[in-house]
Amino acid sequence: MPAIAGEFSSMFIRLDKWNSLPPEVRNLLIKAGKDYEKALVEYVLPYHKENYWPLIRKAGVKEIVLTKEEQKEFKKRLEPVWDWWKGLLPPGVGEKAIKLATE
Repeated sequence: MPAIAGEFSSMFIRLDKWNSLPPEVRNLLIKAGKDYEKALVEYVLPYHKENYWPLIRKAGVKEIVLTKEEQKEFKKRLEPVWDWWKGLLPPGVGEKAIKLATE
């Protein structure tokens, strides 16, 4: 496994700084972000599942896995919260974030 199995952190840049970057630099950063995400999914999440979840369960944390029907009901009950949250954001931003998070 690559050395990336340790900690991952989030990366941020101000929009004005992003917009001031040359397109080729923005494209490189976008590619690096996609590579970072791929590594997270392929290496870090399985590493955590294998090494940390057993410790969490051993500590007595109960894991609840929802059935498909329960997941559907949960999403339905979240709709008012999502609608409220989307109202706090510029048009389209909330919908895009929810789509990215739930697909």
